[in-house]
Amino acid sequence: MAEKENKRGTRLSASRVLILLSILLLVIAGYNLERYSGSAYFALTGRPLNLDFWSSKPSFSQALPVFSGTETFGRSTLAPGDTQTITVSATSNTTISAYFEAWITSPKGKQVWKSPMINPVSFKAGKPTTTTYSYALPAGLPPGVYTGSLIINSQDTHTDYLAKENIVRFKVS
Repeated sequence: MAEKENKRGTRLSASRVLILLSILLLVIAGYNLERYSGSAYFALTGRPLNLDFWSSKPSFSQALPVFSGTETFGRSTLAPGDTQTITVSATSNTTISAYFEAWITSPKGKQVWKSPMINPVSFKAGKPTTTTYSYALPAGLPPGVYTGSLIINSQDTHTDYLAKENIVRFKVS
């Protein structure tokens, strides 16, 4: 590794220089986010990073709505060319508008169908809201077990209120 000698005669390795530059870039990014009122999201969870330690501004946090939801299929076994009915039902603890997003995944993990996100759905606090979709299985669809998943998104689609993957299955033979 390349090493440089500084004015005091000690040596700085290239890895130490890179670590110091990384820390400096993080501090600059945090400052810019705070200054321009931006939000940073942690990649693994999709949740906002809390940058309050650099801020003297008061911060307010709004509680997210709590959802419970299910997805069901009309039939458990189908053949290519048949039509599957997908019913998505969810209940929120608050009155809100949000998007239902449902999809079907093949046995190899590839998404083969996704619901359209045309209009947000209105939820009334404590009352179930249900949407039904139809999926016409293509003639050449390979046999196997297919799974269904569900997400309920905020109207700006930046926040997932509920995410359930591979919660229901059907077989194509």
